[in-house]
Amino acid sequence: MYRISLPFPSPQKKLYCSFAGISLRISWALLPDSPEWFDWLATLSSFRFLGQQGRLSTYRNPGRTSWMAYRRIHGRRYDYGLGNTKLLTIAHLEQMAATLQSSVSSLS
Repeated sequence: MYRISLPFPSPQKKLYCSFAGISLRISWALLPDSPEWFDWLATLSSFRFLGQQGRLSTYRNPGRTSWMAYRRIHGRRYDYGLGNTKLLTIAHLEQMAATLQSSVSSLS
């Protein structure tokens, strides 16, 4: 199972999406890696991914198409480029989450 949380203007509120298809609190479903998935991601500027292999946060700077993944581990921030929106498949996010998770393991 994968989980994505999206930032909202209020820090107390987050929207959680859990997939088998994405199920939101509103009646909307979205299949990961579908054209609709990439269209939806293109509307975001950041999100958090919780996968089977680890977790990461993502962002892109205004006016940019490339995404960055990052994770703060023991006070150090690790950043990696994810590429453009069309590359943000579940497999790619999972792979990057595993890469960042390995940074945790190597520090232990």
